[in-house]
Amino acid sequence: MSAFLRAKRTAWGAALFFAVFVLTLSYVSGLRYKKALDWVEHTHLVRASLERVLSSMIDHESAVRGYVITGDARFLARRAEAARAAADEVRHTRELVRDNPTQDVRAVELERFVADKLAFAASVAVAREHDDLASANALTGGFRGKLLMDRVRWTVASMTAEEEQLLDERRAAANATQRETVLAIGTLALCLLGLLAFSFVSMQRDANELERAALELAESEERYRLLVDNVSDLVLLHDREGKLVYVSPSLESLLGYSLARAATLELRSVVHADDVELVESHLSRFRAGAATSAVVTCRLCRNDGDYRWFEFKVAAVNDEAGAVRHFQAAGRDVTARRELEQCLAEQAEELRQLSLRDGLTGLYNRRGFLEISLQLVRVAERQKHRLAALFIDLDGLKGINDELGHERGDRAIGEAADLLRSTCRATDLIARLGGDEFVVLASDVDESAIAALSARLEHALVEANRRSNRDYQLAFSFGVACFDPSAPVSMEKLLVEADARMYEAKVRRRRTRVNSVAFGTGALDRSERASGPSS
Repeated sequence: MSAFLRAKRTAWGAALFFAVFVLTLSYVSGLRYKKALDWVEHTHLVRASLERVLSSMIDHESAVRGYVITGDARFLARRAEAARAAADEVRHTRELVRDNPTQDVRAVELERFVADKLAFAASVAVAREHDDLASANALTGGFRGKLLMDRVRWTVASMTAEEEQLLDERRAAANATQRETVLAIGTLALCLLGLLAFSFVSMQRDANELERAALELAESEERYRLLVDNVSDLVLLHDREGKLVYVSPSLESLLGYSLARAATLELRSVVHADDVELVESHLSRFRAGAATSAVVTCRLCRNDGDYRWFEFKVAAVNDEAGAVRHFQAAGRDVTARRELEQCLAEQAEELRQLSLRDGLTGLYNRRGFLEISLQLVRVAERQKHRLAALFIDLDGLKGINDELGHERGDRAIGEAADLLRSTCRATDLIARLGGDEFVVLASDVDESAIAALSARLEHALVEANRRSNRDYQLAFSFGVACFDPSAPVSMEKLLVEADARMYEAKVRRRRTRVNSVAFGTGALDRSERASGPSS
């Protein structure tokens, strides 16, 4: 380790210690200044509270005199209000001066004097209330009321004077603390200026070292060119900021740029906008020393505007001090491989979607329903809203298959699926579980919404049967089970419950021998309505 580097580290350590010390001192001074300001504010609160006590007592005395003179009951209300205000304010004053023993004693005396004055005024009001005007005037004109009021005024004046003295002391303390804080901040500013000066000297020394490193790089560059000028892969050298320092001649055949044009290019100008963040993240890791090599796959723009995928092996080249000098990268065109991978991924996703869909109706199948319903259940639990599962059975499908053929049966299933799609909301999950069984999972519903969906299904079924000239009729039986996020159950259990209610509805319909759509909701005790004859 050079002597300059050791001196630099020692200076930075001492500067850091001094900066921490000054910051700590500034923080402590700031706390003291804030505490002093809080005490000043506290003094203002005590003075204001004392003023309100005196004001309330004056209002109280005026109200009593007004009542004695006029006998107007409104003065009694003003007296009571002023008495309450005075008592409340005295208690508030005691709370404010609790930490000051001298003021606390005076506050106790003030509370007693106020209570005595209020009691005396109450006796005057009682005498006037009983029409004993002579006694009321005698009490009002006597010296006791004035003496009690003078005691209140004297106590308030004493406490106010004490607070005035405390206010002067606390203001002086706040000003002294403020001066200390300003001094600490000034000291810190000087420290920072010293650090900046030292940093400037360090930067100059580092710049000289970089200049020597550049000379060494120039000597080795010729040897490096002999190795990379004739390779078919794309070889790049770029500095820490992304400016291209060297590009192999294969650039012209791979991307269509001339070597003269390459001298004006920056890495960011040829990397696809969506891949810039990926490339920058790798370079940041290199600069931070978190990695020395990486494999980066990104898109580069050809001279004709087309983008090609390249896979680069990138490595950082460091100087003697361990800092990143530049980056070197060797890459090859992997566009064909990426396109094949993308095609395979799309085919895999298409196969996955096909595995979740029913081939006859295009609705989700049982697997797709269970997979997507899990997401809806998580949302319902997080947002605390209900779900409703409608288990629907296409009645008479066996008769259609037996009497008219399976082609007509498939047609009836498709018509039932179209009817559900046109009736349910876009946010509802519709699936064919198999055979003649369908399910609708409705999100964020209450009983009125379920009833509205039931009514829409009933109306749509009646209209479809009325307009149709086919030789069979569609009929549904279904049951409803609700998912409550406060008492969650599995989707399989919810389907079993809805299936049971659908079966109960079907039994009731058969029992009454009415060919109608049966609504066995359980939660909604809806009567069954006719929807046309079932097959």
